[in-house]
Amino acid sequence: MTLQETKFTIQWKRIEQLSQLSTGMTVKELMKEWKCSERTVRRQLEVFENCGILNKTVENRQTFYRIMLPWRESMFTFDEIMAMYIGRRFLEPLKGTFLWEAIQKALGKMQQNLSQASIQFFESSPVLVLAAYGKGRYEDSVKIINELNSAIADHRQVEILHKKFQAVRASKTRLNPYGMAYHEGSLYLIGHSYKRKALRQWKVERISRVTILEKSFCFPKNFNLTEHISGGFGMLGIYKEDENFPVKHVKIRFREYFARIVAEKHWHASQKITHEPDGSVILEMDLSELRILKYWVMGFGQYAEVLEPKEFREMVQTELTLTAQQYL
Repeated sequence: MTLQETKFTIQWKRIEQLSQLSTGMTVKELMKEWKCSERTVRRQLEVFENCGILNKTVENRQTFYRIMLPWRESMFTFDEIMAMYIGRRFLEPLKGTFLWEAIQKALGKMQQNLSQASIQFFESSPVLVLAAYGKGRYEDSVKIINELNSAIADHRQVEILHKKFQAVRASKTRLNPYGMAYHEGSLYLIGHSYKRKALRQWKVERISRVTILEKSFCFPKNFNLTEHISGGFGMLGIYKEDENFPVKHVKIRFREYFARIVAEKHWHASQKITHEPDGSVILEMDLSELRILKYWVMGFGQYAEVLEPKEFREMVQTELTLTAQQYL
């Protein structure tokens, strides 16, 4: 049993169990159910009692315990409210946007019926903390995000002023906005570029202006945002309208410690992981765009080797050679 399981998983199960009971459980029953000592059970119950959510009933000289919210007719159980508080933390990178404001309002309505002790318990719960390193910040992009959402909902063309990663100046682009996706700490706009005549994506942090045009567009029936993103590694998805991005079968071998890291994670919808007798693993994926994957593979250094396709192996080899020359 890991420390994480002790502090989070078990705690969560206890909350969920007690909040769904109709008659409650005795200390002895909880000792048996939780497989712990009487002292541990009573300490846990004391925490819930201090929060004002523990209900005690006495029948036949026995005390039964269960979790009840401090109002009678509630749409949510205790564990459901706790899940919303924890879920809010996933939206912290989107502070200032309509999504953050909406969940803040929802929790505010719940707090009107909660005791101060309960609110403090929810707010200070340490079961989940998100690292802020490398996350985008959108407090200054609220107007842009709201305008993009409006254009997406109304199927209106937009003109954006966007600065590419390697560009010196921002440039204007007219497009049909299909949707937005949040990936690895950043928000991306996805749509049809009239200049490229294909699907593209734009990092929202690099958009400084949005102009909603009068002209509307028809949303393509065969387009699915989830499927689009799943075609690539990272945010570079399948460009179904662009013949320059055919799907390729990729095979990469990972060795030693990094083999375990790769094997324990889900990297792509098409992935297949094969464990080799020497302890290495081979990761296979079907991808349409390999630029992001190239830098990801290089990050593993000598412990990653591209096996297929040949052009991708040569691409990584060239990049590593150029990198090594800087240290000669």
